[in-house]
Amino acid sequence: MRLTHTLTVLAGAAVCTFAGVAGADEIGMTGRIRDFMTSHPDMEYELSGDVDKGIVQDLIGGDGKPVYAGGQGISTNGEEYFDQWYNDTNGVNMGADLELILDNTINANPHIYTYKNLDFWPVDNQMFGNEGNPHNQHFTFELHTTGTYFQGDVLRFKSDDDMFVFLGGWLFLDLGGVHKPQDGKIFMDDVAAFLGLNPGDSFDYDLFYAERHTKLATLKFDVPIPAPGAGALFGLGACFLTMRRRRG
Repeated sequence: MRLTHTLTVLAGAAVCTFAGVAGADEIGMTGRIRDFMTSHPDMEYELSGDVDKGIVQDLIGGDGKPVYAGGQGISTNGEEYFDQWYNDTNGVNMGADLELILDNTINANPHIYTYKNLDFWPVDNQMFGNEGNPHNQHFTFELHTTGTYFQGDVLRFKSDDDMFVFLGGWLFLDLGGVHKPQDGKIFMDDVAAFLGLNPGDSFDYDLFYAERHTKLATLKFDVPIPAPGAGALFGLGACFLTMRRRRG
């Protein structure tokens, strides 16, 4: 039998419970995935081959979503279509909650939890289906949680296709565009200097991903949070975390 501990907090009208295992190697985080049909103008669009910088503005919107800026115009078709990426839209996409399991043994830092999947096909044969492709290859994913600042941390990312990461409401990683797997880094000391963070301070962590072209789907990201069992469960974000000890 494994011993767990829980912390219940009030968040507006909702009651959120975090269930944790001391020394957990894995944490589950739940985000929102949305499936699109191949016919959507921004899906199966022209392969840009490189990062399309500037698709979104530097400051996150008041609704907690990226604000369209246009980029280089090589991989999107305007604000109307882009705004559908991360909003449930009847007749355009189908949405569902999706839990991803993050592992803190991939990175040497015990408080950095990593999700890594070089074949990220979470909705195969679901929602709109594969549409004749080997996989269901046209979808977006968003994740909202809370990170904690630790001095010297470097967060690493990899995506095919778009990835936008906002920390404290500001864009610190822009891997937009229809492209092959691209790597990115965020140096948290630079983030702390910009946001005015002190060690141990928490900040909003908002990640947005899009898979828009056939062949490949890669998703990797780091989240810095306190290891369960190392004190209070602070910095764990809203209502979306479960912690577990990985089976030996």
